[in-house]
Amino acid sequence: MRYQFYDDTKYFITYSAENRGIVLTDIEKQIIKKHLLAAAAEWSVEVEVFAICHNHLHAIINAGEQYARKMFLKSLAGRSSRELNLLNKRSGTFWETYYADGIFNEKSYYNIFSYILG
Repeated sequence: MRYQFYDDTKYFITYSAENRGIVLTDIEKQIIKKHLLAAAAEWSVEVEVFAICHNHLHAIINAGEQYARKMFLKSLAGRSSRELNLLNKRSGTFWETYYADGIFNEKSYYNIFSYILG
């Protein structure tokens, strides 16, 4: 899926597992968290808040430029997929889809932030 990204904009991202019937284990959630934070550090992306749910991930991210944001998303999906597939002795796509929606006003930001914290 292709998105138009804007510099200096916060984004609400969601990654959904390919098999929506799965329930992520605590070990799988730790793997996702590790790759989320590593990709953020590598590409200078600020992760303002995140939640790893039973079969998906939500986060609000902020990166100064489009390239860093795109590489962060690619790194997170690719590296977490590889490790999760190795753990589960499977191959193929782990993440079915991702969404990245720009947050352009304060009200939306606080609504999404509250939603993530649940």
